Amino acid sequence: MNPSAPTRVDEDMQSTDSPPPYVVRLGSGAGRRTLDGSSFEDAALSYLEACHPPADAEGDVVVIVREQASGCEQCFRIELATGNTEPCD
Repeated sequence: MNPSAPTRVDEDMQSTDSPPPYVVRLGSGAGRRTLDGSSFEDAALSYLEACHPPADAEGDVVVIVREQASGCEQCFRIELATGNTEPCD
């Protein structure tokens, strides 16, 4: 670890050397979490595994993933029963 590098403390209070690439939150705006992921989709699924958010009436969870470096956001609707992931409408 480089002692002169800025250190960030994430929501789990774990110190890291650099920010993970994605911030994921529920479509309702609640439950924000910073996660590593190899892609937007991977970060969305990692969020579900880590946070276990409740499903809506259709059995889906809507998550919004933002890449920290670019600020680009993607929204996904994930069906919990099947894992089927689609872009939000």
